[in-house]
Amino acid sequence: MTASRSVRQIMATTDVHSALGAGDLLLGHLHQSRADNLLVDCGDFFEGTGYYRLGQGALEREILLGLYDVIAPGNHGWPHYFEPVLHRRTVCANTVDTASGNSLFRRLRIVEVAGRRTAVTGVIGLQAFDSIPVGQRSGHRATDPVQALRELMLAHHHEVDSWVLLSHSGFEEDLKLAEACPFLDAIFAGHCPQPAHGPCPRRQHRRPQGPRTRRRLRHRGARFRRLGRTYSPVPRLRRGRSTGPAARAGLLAGPHGHGRGPAG
Repeated sequence: MTASRSVRQIMATTDVHSALGAGDLLLGHLHQSRADNLLVDCGDFFEGTGYYRLGQGALEREILLGLYDVIAPGNHGWPHYFEPVLHRRTVCANTVDTASGNSLFRRLRIVEVAGRRTAVTGVIGLQAFDSIPVGQRSGHRATDPVQALRELMLAHHHEVDSWVLLSHSGFEEDLKLAEACPFLDAIFAGHCPQPAHGPCPRRQHRRPQGPRTRRRLRHRGARFRRLGRTYSPVPRLRRGRSTGPAARAGLLAGPHGHGRGPAG
């Protein structure tokens, strides 16, 4: 996945919803950033515009396969994450087959970020899962994200230095996840209809979320550097205007409060 690249930070998108009107600028930036970034998506890359209605996800699929390393499923476009080529890149720790209890997706990927073995996992919130059309989620079940993440940590804590979560739960739910799972070094929050956006520091955690206030995120960079973290928002694509749901943030974590060195 990243064998030919030296990855030093993570760049995430979420809730793109097929908003590819400025795709040439966004994709150009992602392509350039791929050289030293782990590119991840937190779900809902599909559905929402004419691009999807006309192409039925073909363009979105090509973008995910061509640029992204790890993706988490969202409630929109749920069936696409079971397509074999996308399924291999999808992580989710809390969805299982109802009959067998087996995980629907790979539960985590371990990648080296800035010289640290970093576990990248994902969850989908129970409300988000319940909003998937019943016919699409037949035979599937979502479990408690906190319990799933704790079990995952116990099974793999000896293998990794840092934990990164791609969450499709909503920002308020992710605040609760951060409190319940203090081993998480960073949470990228998707499924975020709330008006508040931007990184939220709370008990040594960073939860970059939302797309719409890129200016605020950019101006906080110096503070993150003083804390040992470099926060790298995707640049605005048009001067003086937000790009809507196209781009989110990336980070290279540094020393943190758990005493384990830089987080991934």
